[in-house]
Formats: sequence, structure tokens, C-alpha cells
Amino acid sequence: MYFPEVEPVLEATYRLLSESDSVSPEDVITEMGEGTDADHVRRALAQLYRDDYISGQDVEEYPWPIRIEATEKGLQEAAGWPREGASREAEAQAFLRLLDERIADQATTEEERGLLRQIREGAIGVGTKVIGEVLARYLIHMTRGNAP
Repeated sequence: MYFPEVEPVLEATYRLLSESDSVSPEDVITEMGEGTDADHVRRALAQLYRDDYISGQDVEEYPWPIRIEATEKGLQEAAGWPREGASREAEAQAFLRLLDERIADQATTEEERGLLRQIREGAIGVGTKVIGEVLARYLIHMTRGNAP
């Protein structure tokens, strides 16, 4: 793992990466807000890079990448993505909660609600263990850049 003072840098980096394929250290510094110690952010990025929480294009003169990209490990830590061996039951329960939220959302049409209810009933019928395993494998597959 990494030191707690690095966590805000990881979170800011992945907020930016949720909207772009790559970001710069300066983007992360800006994202962290006024008064941010730029040297601290760069040191944190170097540590995250060494520990495979981020990847990207690097140059010899800096121990951090100049163009930062996501890694599976970083996504797992920053966004709570499933890890291999994580609780499949918990992942399935999270999926069911997301379905429930979408069904309850006022913006969801009645037709969509009906389809979402069918998906939810099917998921429960198959079992949360199986659903959790399928979801985990799918998300891990997606984070490795192997989109179906």
C-alpha cells in the first residue's frame, strides 16, 4: 500500500482520469486546489508510479510520468473496483443496489423500470455468488483494456 498523505493525490488523479485517458502532473496539482504543495504532489505521483497505482509516459529527468494513465491497481484503490479474490457476494449486492436506485429514479421511464426489474429478478434467480463472479471478471477484464 502507500502512505496516507498520497491518498488525496491518487483520488484527484483518478477523478481527472474518469474524464480523460491521460492527465499531466500539473492537471493533478490544479485539481487539488489552491494552496496545494506542487512538490508534494509530484513526490506522491512518483510513489504512485513506482508502486503501479498509475502508469504513463515518463522521461529520465523525473521520477513521475509526464502523462499519467490509469492502472488496474489504481482503479481498484481509487474507485473501489473489484479485486481478484474480493467478496463476490458484496459485488453482487452492490449491483442489486444500483439496479434498485435506477428503478427508483424518477428519470427512469416505465419501460426501463420493467426491464430493470426483470434483470434484477433474473440476477436473484441465478444467485448473488454467480452474479458477483461475472461482474468481477467483467470489470477486471475491462480494466486491463480488453473491452468486449
